[in-house]
Amino acid sequence: MNTGSNSNTFASSNLNNNDQVQVVMTATATSCGTYPPVNSNTIIVSVLTPVTPSVSIVANPNPFCQGGSTIITATPVNGGAGASYQWQRNGVNFGPNTAVLSTGFLSNGDLIKVIMTSNATCASPVTATSNTITINITSNVIPDISISGNTTVISGQATIISSTTVNPGAGPLYQWQDSTNTHSWQNISGAVSSTISYTPTLTGNKLRCQLSSNANCAAPLTALSNSLQFTVTPVTAINPDPATAYGIRYYPNPAGAEITIDSLRIIDRWETAEIINMSGARYGTITIANKTRVTLNIKRLVPGQYIIALRRKNAVAYLKFIKQ
Repeated sequence: MNTGSNSNTFASSNLNNNDQVQVVMTATATSCGTYPPVNSNTIIVSVLTPVTPSVSIVANPNPFCQGGSTIITATPVNGGAGASYQWQRNGVNFGPNTAVLSTGFLSNGDLIKVIMTSNATCASPVTATSNTITINITSNVIPDISISGNTTVISGQATIISSTTVNPGAGPLYQWQDSTNTHSWQNISGAVSSTISYTPTLTGNKLRCQLSSNANCAAPLTALSNSLQFTVTPVTAINPDPATAYGIRYYPNPAGAEITIDSLRIIDRWETAEIINMSGARYGTITIANKTRVTLNIKRLVPGQYIIALRRKNAVAYLKFIKQ
């Protein structure tokens, strides 16, 4: 079918895919005579379907903590092999010409979007604008911990110390530490609960607790409590229970090389006997279970006043004696 004009060029917007186009050239008459029309080669037209570019963006993480950063990723559709990107913050151009934007200088409430320019074949339109992301920045929280409890205890007895926390998170970690006459601050093995049953050995022993918070946006992650200093008071024969209340006798008093504890009753189930001086220092423990009479060697004790602590489950009895 003839189409077009009598020209050596042909332009058309009405062609369809697989249309065949050729030209027939007819020479004008010359002195040499006339020539028949000549057909050109045939071109098969390929009509490509237009593609519509689009782009979407996501931020990860969002929200994020104050002082942190987020990565915003653009996902193009029909962007072509060399798409370009213009990021906008609150309508103002910023950022690099990349599909991924990593930034930590955004403000809470910033509106982020990207304009993509496609170089895909038959892209229409050439540019696409993404969705808009609202930046959410969470304020940091500060973990804190304080401890409290009875700090005046009888030698050999435990006291319960508890902690109070601020911003600990759903799964906080605790580590109790003590400082004694034999070492500076160090972790107490196995002491990882919010409370501790602690037995100070001497006056001046100190206790504290370290909190590791897993609260969202905790900064810093750890907090150290106040420290408690203990006063250890010497036991006496009437505090908390005099041994005589159980019918127990001991002799001699004052004593030199040995002291004997007599009239122990099996039904009282005494387990151990321990010698303690009036400052709370301990001088050894022996097992007295199922015994009615025991003799303690005190030859090496320096002269002075001492306590013998008889212990069983949930009970302690004391004997006071003088070492000559």
